Amino acid sequence: MGKVAVGVVIKEDKVLVIKRAKSDGGFWAFPGGEIEKGKTIRQTVVDEVKEETGVVCRVVKRLGSRVHPLNGKPISYWQCEYVSGTAMVTVPVEIEQVVWLSAAQAIKQLGPTLFAPVKALLTKLAL
Repeated sequence: MGKVAVGVVIKEDKVLVIKRAKSDGGFWAFPGGEIEKGKTIRQTVVDEVKEETGVVCRVVKRLGSRVHPLNGKPISYWQCEYVSGTAMVTVPVEIEQVVWLSAAQAIKQLGPTLFAPVKALLTKLAL
């Protein structure tokens, strides 16, 4: 099982969130994917965000890592800054929706499994 890296992309007071297709768990998450051999984690985050959402971002800092409670994969979270692009479903087989949510909406949508350091970042953003 490969390690996964995801981008918590922030644009002003909004955060980029995706809904995975039912075949991929059907849950709300941040865009990201498995780290491929030969790629850095930061490169993976930027590439996966663009591939899944059409959004170009820049990694700001690492927020932490854990084993994800829904899929059991080792996952690292990276705070990212929006650079350009329009949020849209670019991989319909894997993703049902791509949306910008307010920080408060994202906390509610992502639910009780939201990684504590990410929740703290979004809570601060919501103030």
